Order: sequence, then structure tokens, then C-alpha cells
Amino acid sequence: MWRTIWNLQCPLSHEEGCLVIKQVFNKGVTFFDTSDLYGDNHDNEIMIGKALKELPREKVQLVTKFGVINKDGMNF
Repeated sequence: MWRTIWNLQCPLSHEEGCLVIKQVFNKGVTFFDTSDLYGDNHDNEIMIGKALKELPREKVQLVTKFGVINKDGMNF
């Protein structure tokens, strides 16, 4: 079964974000989606990387996107 958590653009500290990721993993979520456009300066990708270091990598599916250009005035 696929479960999705939508990116709501609600900034969290890395500590809070990692806690959320670990909690949802413990409830059965194993598919995580990220992008360099989620957050400033690759912040979301860095946070997910920190959280995944504490999870069994063989049980996690990670997807990302690249090559999307964020032009002034465009919101993603």
C-alpha cells in the first residue's frame, strides 16, 4: 500500500523534521519524496538525509527530482 505525506511548505527544524520522518516510518511509511526545490538551499534533502541515516536503508524508498528551474516569482 502506498501512503503519501504532502509537502505543505511548513518549515520545521531538522530535529523536528527527522522526528516526524522516523515516526511515520514506524507507522509503515517507507516512500519519501524530496527535491532541491523543497525548502531553501537544499534544506529538505539535507533533513531527509539526516533522518534516513537512522533508518534501515534497505526498507526505505527515496525519490527526488532535478533539473527544475525556479525562476523569480514562481512558486512550487
